[in-house]
Amino acid sequence: MNWDKEKAGDQDSRYTKDLVVDYKLNFDSTRIKDRVQLNSLLKEELIELMSQDSCKVVENNADCYFPRHIILFRDSKNRIIGYKEVCLSCKGFRESKNLEGYDGFCYSQMNDLFKKAGIVYFDEDYE
Repeated sequence: MNWDKEKAGDQDSRYTKDLVVDYKLNFDSTRIKDRVQLNSLLKEELIELMSQDSCKVVENNADCYFPRHIILFRDSKNRIIGYKEVCLSCKGFRESKNLEGYDGFCYSQMNDLFKKAGIVYFDEDYE
């Protein structure tokens, strides 16, 4: 919800705004701290995580929803065709319509995958 520098007058629009429009990011991308491209092994692990029937571990949700991670899916022309925004703290997410149903992952496993990929920014701050 904090991807944009400008705060919308309607606070709820931060939760409903499409983050990708016409194959491009629809927010201020200068707010992105780290960019990581997954290697083929980590791509397979990500798809496997997202394709699980459900997380086998009980993970309690919270109300914070301060997402710090977004996974972008690209086509062969390098256009963004889908996304999944994730808040590891509260165990919440939102995604593009074409990724609905790929939400059986465990957040702890997603956290581990992000660390394997070299991501170092997690819960340091909210701004």
